[in-house]
Amino acid sequence: MKPDDVQKINDKSADMYDESVGEHRYHPEFISGLCYEYIKQGDRLLDIGIGTGLASINFARMGLRVHGIDHSEKMMDLCRSKGFADELKVHDLNDIPFPYPDRYFDHVITSGVLQFFGELDPIFKEVARMIKPDGIFAFVLREQAVTEGVGEEDLRPDSYVSHMTHYGIRAFMHGDEYIRNLMRSNGITGLKELRFLLWSGLEGLSDFNFKAYIARKSQ
Repeated sequence: MKPDDVQKINDKSADMYDESVGEHRYHPEFISGLCYEYIKQGDRLLDIGIGTGLASINFARMGLRVHGIDHSEKMMDLCRSKGFADELKVHDLNDIPFPYPDRYFDHVITSGVLQFFGELDPIFKEVARMIKPDGIFAFVLREQAVTEGVGEEDLRPDSYVSHMTHYGIRAFMHGDEYIRNLMRSNGITGLKELRFLLWSGLEGLSDFNFKAYIARKSQ
């Protein structure tokens, strides 16, 4: 499935998105808790793929200035209606560079997005460009694991694998070695990691393995 198809699905499901996230037992606001000790009031934060704002709204409540970028206008309309973001921009995340200057943000987060991209180096390079030295990059992705359509022999720790989900969307699982190499080559140092399971949405289908990384951009 192409990125445009993902956008159409997001636009169609925007009104039910917040409810569906809860049904999958995912609570993206947990990212703010993992970042709490590294952020301060007044910091400028970018949420890549902000959607309806579930992952970044707590940052606004803690006094940060939240900016968001997303390809779905309907998702952004819902996010805008919540009234917490300083600025929202509709932008295709495949379109590099992102519309922000160098070292513009104190911190960058992204949740519920990277599993739809295979090659992540363009996004990591953009984060490294946009974020200030010592800024926090918090991101969530799907870890490689044996699942429907993916066997043990298919796993690639130094790369990524893809498969079609039962929703008809192509998703990607990234190897831990691949992510560590990406961070190292872009001057990003890991601080925390948290593994968790996300309900697949169907009884009898295994839970999805996800991982959150909290990292810091070096000088």
